[in-house]
Amino acid sequence: GRALVVLWRAARAGHPLKLYQQHFLPIGDLNGLITDLCSTADPRAWGALIPGNMGDLWNQALEVEEDEQVSRFELLSANHLTALSRRAKLQTAGPERVAGYLWGLWVEAFNLKLVISGKLNKLDTGLLKSRIRDTYV
Repeated sequence: GRALVVLWRAARAGHPLKLYQQHFLPIGDLNGLITDLCSTADPRAWGALIPGNMGDLWNQALEVEEDEQVSRFELLSANHLTALSRRAKLQTAGPERVAGYLWGLWVEAFNLKLVISGKLNKLDTGLLKSRIRDTYV
């Protein structure tokens, strides 16, 4: 998700994606995907290249206003990962449970930072509520 957001923001800013490709690769199983994304100039066409649930989330994010697309994708992908990490609570022990807990902790810290900075900067409450991510618990 993060690599997609970085590439999306770079493409919207007009930066050449080949530079980003040099910094991302090698990235294991995602080498082909990153190469394909960097060779496709229009991010609206990336939905067909991105496999699985992330591709579906990408297409959902494209349905909102252009200024909100990147942040909507970040929200949707974070909520998807939170839903996956909730299943880790069923594990009695092991790295899955620890990773799920750490993801949940990160989401809580993100939400806290969002609310505090939003209140300090007097942002609209509706805007803040729309950006709050699902929680682990």
